[in-house]
Amino acid sequence: MKFSLLLSLGLICLTSACNKSDGEAKKNTIQVFFDLQGYMESQIEELQKEQPRVEKRIVLNGEEEGKTVEQLDYKKELQVFLKADINRPAWTDKYAIDSIIVNKQLTQLRYIAQDDDLKTRRLIITFEEGKVSSIDIDNYNTSAIANQDQKLSYDPLLGYTIHSKENVQLSDEQDLLVEVRFLRDLKW
Repeated sequence: MKFSLLLSLGLICLTSACNKSDGEAKKNTIQVFFDLQGYMESQIEELQKEQPRVEKRIVLNGEEEGKTVEQLDYKKELQVFLKADINRPAWTDKYAIDSIIVNKQLTQLRYIAQDDDLKTRRLIITFEEGKVSSIDIDNYNTSAIANQDQKLSYDPLLGYTIHSKENVQLSDEQDLLVEVRFLRDLKW
């Protein structure tokens, strides 16, 4: 069972590293965890080229605005996902790793922070037929003047959600929800 888990983790790291072009590859870095940065960079590149029409909804402190958008800057839109990458050599022992294997196929990887100082507290990657089907991230950041709690969700077929709550001293809580749904023909 341990060998199967290690083999699956190794294959994921190799697979995600192969998705990046040589210019984007991290030189001389061993990927200990799922390569979130590499995966999201490849998604950004694909979305920038495809530019699917999207339905974007923003809710700020209860006030909602929504519209259909023909073009987005996905590098800017998905930057928050890139910043949640946990692949740092110093963090190899900072996350508990769990995986779910069904019928000898990896269906989920789960990373849970073991240190309260880490911003990315939870990272869950779900797979269907060997491909990423969703990514869920919980970020929490605290400082002397503010606390920020973020929930991020990405589905390569459907879209993404960014939900951020921020408490700043001497100010009202800010609650921001951004939902983007891809409006493209899905082939089943």
